Amino acid sequence: MTTIHTPTDAAASAASPGAGQALSAVASWVTTSDHKRIGRLFVSLSMLMSIGLIGLGAVLGFDRIDRTENFLDVNSLGQLFSLFRVGLIFMAMIPLMLGTAISIVPMQLGARSMTFPRAAALGLWTWLTGCGLVITAYAQNGGPGGGDSSAVDLFLAGLGLTVIGLVIAAASLASTVLTSRAPGMTLDRVPAFAWSSLVLAVAIIITLPVMLAALVYIYVDHRYGGRQSLEAGGFGGNAIYPWLRNALSQPLTFIYALPVLGFVAEVVPVFARRRTVLRFAVLVGVGIFATASLTGITQIDHTIGEWGSLSNGDRFKDLVDYAFFNLVPILGILVLMGAVTLTLLTGLKARTVRLEAPLIFGFAGVITLTHAVLAHLLVPIEDLHLAGSVYEEGVFTFVVYSVLLAGLGAVSYWAPKFRGRQIPRVPLLLLALGGLGASLLASVPYLISGFNNQPGLFGVTRAESMVIGWNHEAAPELLNTLTGIGHGLMALTLLGFIALTQRAYAKGKSAGDDPWNGQTLEWATSSPPPPNNFVDLASVASPEPLTDLKPAGSDA
Repeated sequence: MTTIHTPTDAAASAASPGAGQALSAVASWVTTSDHKRIGRLFVSLSMLMSIGLIGLGAVLGFDRIDRTENFLDVNSLGQLFSLFRVGLIFMAMIPLMLGTAISIVPMQLGARSMTFPRAAALGLWTWLTGCGLVITAYAQNGGPGGGDSSAVDLFLAGLGLTVIGLVIAAASLASTVLTSRAPGMTLDRVPAFAWSSLVLAVAIIITLPVMLAALVYIYVDHRYGGRQSLEAGGFGGNAIYPWLRNALSQPLTFIYALPVLGFVAEVVPVFARRRTVLRFAVLVGVGIFATASLTGITQIDHTIGEWGSLSNGDRFKDLVDYAFFNLVPILGILVLMGAVTLTLLTGLKARTVRLEAPLIFGFAGVITLTHAVLAHLLVPIEDLHLAGSVYEEGVFTFVVYSVLLAGLGAVSYWAPKFRGRQIPRVPLLLLALGGLGASLLASVPYLISGFNNQPGLFGVTRAESMVIGWNHEAAPELLNTLTGIGHGLMALTLLGFIALTQRAYAKGKSAGDDPWNGQTLEWATSSPPPPNNFVDLASVASPEPLTDLKPAGSDA
């Protein structure tokens, strides 16, 4: 019995001319079992949602400029901040990287398709349906702190469907890496991006069901225990957030950024024209970084308590617990980036490095992610009373934008494979630099404002936040203005990227089958790839199988 399904989209795409042909084309995408189309739908839909959510972030940033007056409805601010947070995680971050992996990883493995492709398609449409229900619930005053009981029920059900869809798609991806590799491709020869995608998929499978169980509990409790009054029941109107806080906050959100590291480790050897140095360190680094996912399973804040009131034994216990759950992920980044840096230095020494947009996007994502990890894990948030302030929002924004930047890099890197067209180099480089600047501008001011006691609005009402107050009246106007501008620039970066990509698809130069002189198997097939990816299955003898097939010295 095989888990490989042969897509039949090519036959379905043949249709009558005119409107019938257009309808047939739409139907072929809706009913597709081709992993390349499924992944591209995930990516396209997540990018469109990202534009709207980041635009919302810009509006919320500008609304914070004046702490006494606002142009948004005070009663809706809590809902809008909740939509911003929930949407960026489950409608942007996870589906963007998951979709990229679904479209690319089977080809990297030398597989003709992915395992359980119909399940992956089911995951896509379940996720999209859940997203629609969540947005509808927010529009009807649902969500955490919502004032409409039925809309709160709809939010919980919609978010549950969203999570289920992502878990199904992740399970299909993980099983593909584990069971559908080309002959000779052992797990230690799997490409870096495919490896990070496997770890991401496994992390999703073991963490999001914990969140789903919490959603089921609070749905039953709200509907049958306290629906008549949002202040009654086991959690009340504003108590959804405490149940979901671990899934929506750091360090669990770091796991959703795992493919950022995998993507950088993938493209650096290609643009350095070198084989990866210390490849084992790349794989181990991704695995070490993934220990942050354990916080989502334990559902506990692993922090150091009041140091002065603890005995020596309790201090040691808290320190070990904190180090394992919080400092170990930093070690993972250091190990992986050490290997990547050695590869890059090897290319620089040989003067073979090419400065291309995917490389800049990737490094921009790593820089942004590193800022997030260091800001969260090396700063004693509890002791400095930063919990609940905009400091945490700044860290979250860093994480989200690291994924978006790496996602844009991944699209620019693999787009020539799917469409056979090259995206213009210089505009892409400018967008990469602009995206990095937007990320810093949207996040750093909130880190500063956190030390100035600016309250966060996620999970609390505007009235509650106003009670906290400010220590410095001049801080809101300047810093919140900068943050709003940063979000606006990121939205413009996304819009510019989409416009540039679509123009390249229509009028761009032919890219050929291997425009980057790649090292992995996806570049061994035609551009665009055939429905079954490969005519013949490759036999793999190293982590760089395509380089092995090229003349000696072509990787130099």
